[in-house]
Amino acid sequence: MVGRYYLLISGLLTSALCGQSPEPRPPENAPGKKQAESSILSVEFEQVMKALNALTPEQHKRFSENLVRWMDMPPEEKQALRSYEEFRRKRIVAEVETVLKNLDLNLKEPQRTQFLKRYTEERRTVEQLLRKETEGRRRALLDDLNQRLKAEFSEPAQGTADSSTAPQKTP
Repeated sequence: MVGRYYLLISGLLTSALCGQSPEPRPPENAPGKKQAESSILSVEFEQVMKALNALTPEQHKRFSENLVRWMDMPPEEKQALRSYEEFRRKRIVAEVETVLKNLDLNLKEPQRTQFLKRYTEERRTVEQLLRKETEGRRRALLDDLNQRLKAEFSEPAQGTADSSTAPQKTP
């Protein structure tokens, strides 16, 4: 299943990068498969196309770069990333279960799925905000550090030699 999605997305992106509009086609090795599978592929194709068309130019560029990077990646690295993503999803599902329990919410399946989707979307937003804030604070602290080190190490060599040879006070 994952391979089919990968082939579908890579085909779409390759077509998009080449400026072509791809036509949905069943896999070449599927002459004896049911028509239902072909229609499922068409539905998946349309969903992927809608998702790609909904991307901003910046998101589309990032997606394209990531897909090219993925296609060039060795199989071991791909598997490691798949494993990490599976672990991350399981962790989020467990967190959602904990949140539902703590909030004392007993949701039926459609609401539960909607809650999971909303939680993951908003959690991603919170994590992005925290990363931006952290990066801003890191940048400010590093700028301060750089200025202090520049001031300390820019002093004339004689000044640093005098301070190192100056008698030290004893308490």
